[in-house]
Amino acid sequence: MEQLMMSAAGLLSDGYMMEALLAAVCIVAGLLLAFFGLGGNTLLVLTGLGFAFFDSGRFFDARLVAAIILVYALGELWEFSVSFFGIKTERVPWWGVFLIGCGTLTGSLLGTMALPVFGSLLGGAAGSFLMAYAYEYHRTRNCKNCGTLAWEAAKMQFMGMLGKWVAAIALAILVVKLIFFYA
Repeated sequence: MEQLMMSAAGLLSDGYMMEALLAAVCIVAGLLLAFFGLGGNTLLVLTGLGFAFFDSGRFFDARLVAAIILVYALGELWEFSVSFFGIKTERVPWWGVFLIGCGTLTGSLLGTMALPVFGSLLGGAAGSFLMAYAYEYHRTRNCKNCGTLAWEAAKMQFMGMLGKWVAAIALAILVVKLIFFYA
C-alpha cells in the first residue's frame, strides 16, 4: 500500500500530470461558464492558446490553434449578430434594438440566478420577449403587433445563445485535441 501511495505522489509531482489536471479543470470550468452565460468561451480559447504557446514544442499545432480562434470568433459573431441585429427591421429603430438588448441582458442575468445553465437561455429569451412586447405596445398600442415582434425577439435570442453553446462544445473538443492528443 505504501508503494502505491509513493507512486501516486510521484505522478502528482510530475509536471505533465499537473498540466493535464490544470487543462481538465479549465476545460470543465469553461464549459460550465459558457452554459451559465458567462465568459466560458474566452476561458477555453485562453486555455488552448496558453498551452500552445507555453510549450510550443509539445502543444502547438497551427491548424488547431487557427481552428480554435476561428470557432471562437464565429461563436461570438453569431451570438451578437443574431440576437442583436436579428430584430432590426424598418419599424424598429436602433434605440429600440438597444432597449430590447437591455431587456435580454437583464433577463439572462435574472434567469441565471434563478435556474443555472438553462436559466440564462430561458431568461434571455423571456427578457427580450417582454421588452420587445413593451416597446411595441408603447409604440403602437396594438397587442397583435406586440406579440409578433416579441416572439421574433425571443426566437433570435434563443438562436444566438444556442449557437454560442455549440461554439463552446466545439472549442472544448478542439482544446482537448490540442492538449491531450498532441502526439
